[in-house]
Amino acid sequence: MSDQVVFWNWTNSKLLGSVTQASVYHWSIDGDSEPAKMFDRTANLANNQIIDYRCDPMKKWLVLIGIAPGTPERPQLVKGNMQLFSVDQQRSQALEAHAACFATFKVSHKYGLINVIKKLGLLFVYELETTVAVYRNRISPDHIFLTEEPSSTGGFYAINRRGQVLHATVNDVTVVPFVSGQV
Repeated sequence: MSDQVVFWNWTNSKLLGSVTQASVYHWSIDGDSEPAKMFDRTANLANNQIIDYRCDPMKKWLVLIGIAPGTPERPQLVKGNMQLFSVDQQRSQALEAHAACFATFKVSHKYGLINVIKKLGLLFVYELETTVAVYRNRISPDHIFLTEEPSSTGGFYAINRRGQVLHATVNDVTVVPFVSGQV
């Protein structure tokens, strides 16, 4: 890696992500490895200030995020640019965005429902096959900062900013008629 590093961060406890003007590298702290080139930066990130670099847990998807000044007519607006890279396909896609993350989620296999709990206390329940939102409601007036799926009861626990522990589950008697009426 002969180019100057313009951004770096730890992608996990043993892997350093390094970004140069032209490319992105991974450098493992295990053994005597050299930095490995992962991908070249796309044109949409030229002249951008790189603000983040992330990997999914399996290191199959990588995302590089930068910001640039807005148009000459509106220079006060910051433009967000992103490059999403698939390691398996060795392909990139340029996107407009200021932030990105990779998430893992658990699906209720019994009913095929996905619970999405937002930081601002909102709950969205989606039916997996159709991706239709079948339920939405505010579950807390305060920010939610932690959620967990209990293995024994299903549903989820959430803890909000005030320290309240919330627990929600699916009502087995009414769920099928309710979802059928929503889809």
